[in-house]
Amino acid sequence: MASGGTLFLDELTEMPIALQPKLLRILEDGRARRLGGSREVQFDVRVLAATNRPPAVAIQEARLREDLFYRLTVFEVVVPPLRDRLDDLPLLCQHFICEFNRKHGTEVEGPRAATMDALTRYDWPGNVRELRNVMERAVVVARDRWVELAHLPPYIRGAEADTRPTLTVTLGTTFAEVEKELILRTLEHVGNNKAEAARRLGLDVKTIRNKLASFGDPDA
Repeated sequence: MASGGTLFLDELTEMPIALQPKLLRILEDGRARRLGGSREVQFDVRVLAATNRPPAVAIQEARLREDLFYRLTVFEVVVPPLRDRLDDLPLLCQHFICEFNRKHGTEVEGPRAATMDALTRYDWPGNVRELRNVMERAVVVARDRWVELAHLPPYIRGAEADTRPTLTVTLGTTFAEVEKELILRTLEHVGNNKAEAARRLGLDVKTIRNKLASFGDPDA
């Protein structure tokens, strides 16, 4: 049926290992016998194969024959996981929203900024398929033209950014320098409230004051 066109083999590594040498022979010979047929017929087809497993791992796990892999790998296209190409996220979201608007008769325009922030922070272990399902859910539950944060599953909403300030330490920095920077940055964050800084750092206020005095702070 595919002769003269393209045959797409999805999830190649899920093909039974016993069937793979038969596929290899067909690809090598360019001939196949139809189910129930008595003779082989010639075919001319372009074959595309896809897998979500790294081929090297699939071969090592005996899910994919090495000879079949090399027969198919004339031209290899590696698609990075969604988490590594988040620049694609807005376009993909819009594509799926348009698709599900047609399916459900809705008129959702797109995600709010806060919604897109949450989508960007999420790791997307299920890649584009997971995003597609999330967008369909959002389109179904949206009550106006925008996808709100509340329309996302809780596990995505929970991937909120940690808004606490961070402290970057360069290797080779002394402990005393790190301690000083940590105390001063914490005080800055809490508006110079020494009691609150002490609470956050697990110290008592007297220790904070002594440390500040050793730093030469006149307000210690």
